[in-house]
Amino acid sequence: MRVGILHGAGVNPDGSLQPHTKARADKAIEAYKNSTIDFLLICGKNEASAISLYVVKNGVRSENILTEELSYSTLSNLYFSKMLLFLLNRLNKVDKVYLISNYWHIPRISRDARKILGEVYTLGYISAPDPTYRYTNSLWESAKYVVDSFLTKLGYGRSFNEKYLLDILETVKSKNIPLSDIQKELLEERMISTIPSHQKRLMELEKMLYNVMRII
Repeated sequence: MRVGILHGAGVNPDGSLQPHTKARADKAIEAYKNSTIDFLLICGKNEASAISLYVVKNGVRSENILTEELSYSTLSNLYFSKMLLFLLNRLNKVDKVYLISNYWHIPRISRDARKILGEVYTLGYISAPDPTYRYTNSLWESAKYVVDSFLTKLGYGRSFNEKYLLDILETVKSKNIPLSDIQKELLEERMISTIPSHQKRLMELEKMLYNVMRII
C-alpha cells in the first residue's frame, strides 16, 4: 500500500478551499488517479472534513480516505498520522508514504517527517504550486522550521503507546470492515490515549512557542 498524507491548510467560511489548499488537494487527487498512492490520510483540525468532501467529489473513493482532525500544526499532522499508519501497516503493509503539500512547505515537512516517520517508512514527496505565496510567508515558514527543529531534537513525535490502538485493530479484523468505518470519535479517543506524558508536554510547548511567534 502507498499512502499519501495530505497536510491541511486554509478553508473558507463556506467550506470551499483556499487556493493553496486546493492546489494540495488537486495534487493528491492526481496522485490517486495515476496510482502513485492507494490511500489518503487528510490532516488538520479545521480543514480535513472540507478537503475530504472535495477529493471525494473529484474521484477519490471514500473508503480509501481517513481524516485526522486532532492536529493543529505540521508536527502534529505527522504525529497523529504516525498512529494511523501504525494501524494501516498492520492491516495492509505500507510500502511508501508520500507527503503532499505546497512547494514552500516541502523542505520543512521532509525534515520533520524524517525525524518522526523516517525510521519506519520509506518517504516520498509530492509538491503542489501556490499562486498566493508571498515573501512574508517565507519568513514565517523559516521561523516554524527553527521551532520544529528544536522540538524534534527534544523527542517530539518519537513514540506513542501502541497498546491503546490494538482494540481498533481487533474490531476491524473481526468485523472485516475498512478502517474508515470505525467511529471517528472512538478512533480519536484511542489516539489521544496513546500520547505519553513527555509528548503532551512538548505539544504544550509547541503551542506556546507558536503563540509567541504570532505576537512577535
